Amino acid sequence: VLINYMVKNVFGWSIELEPHDVLVIIAMISAALVLLKSGYRARRIVEESIEWWSLLFFMFLFAESAALSYTGVTDRLAYLILHHSSFSTGKILQGLWLNIVIMYLTAFVSGFIDNMPIIVALSPIVSSIMTLGLPYTESLPWSLLFGGTMGGNLTVIGSTANIVAAGILERHGIRVDFTNWLRIGVPTVIATLLIPTMWMIIGLAL
Repeated sequence: VLINYMVKNVFGWSIELEPHDVLVIIAMISAALVLLKSGYRARRIVEESIEWWSLLFFMFLFAESAALSYTGVTDRLAYLILHHSSFSTGKILQGLWLNIVIMYLTAFVSGFIDNMPIIVALSPIVSSIMTLGLPYTESLPWSLLFGGTMGGNLTVIGSTANIVAAGILERHGIRVDFTNWLRIGVPTVIATLLIPTMWMIIGLAL
């Protein structure tokens, strides 16, 4: 509200900024203040101290997600998921089934691919499903988050933290290969996913 007031009264613009626009503006203003305070070192900070490869990766990652949503690919995938979950009796049970499908699908894929691209790619699909107004689909973002967070423990390559942990173990003479990690990762992921699954079922029953 404050930023909208300043934009309208200081610059004379009649635009209304959304919350996500404000997040970008605050980040840019903060970065500008840091560069102004650094003085002549600003150029060196921009050229050497910023991880441009990571920033570009995330920029193109979110651009890919927006492109999939704009071209309607995510809507088609959303309806495909709905089509295969239509056997559930009643809309409430269908909404619960959609949460379970999104959670476990995200968890499985996140075990072999970094969870960030998976969450970004599935977020527009979740948004498309939520616009249909099915009961219990308001918890789909949580199901996506739980699946992406817990699923990274499935394999040694599912998370950067896993790779770091494996490296620390190797320095201490303990080698953990892919199969040995699966023996611990699979039951761990299943156990941690059962908790939010039961939570959703209990919430539906209440």
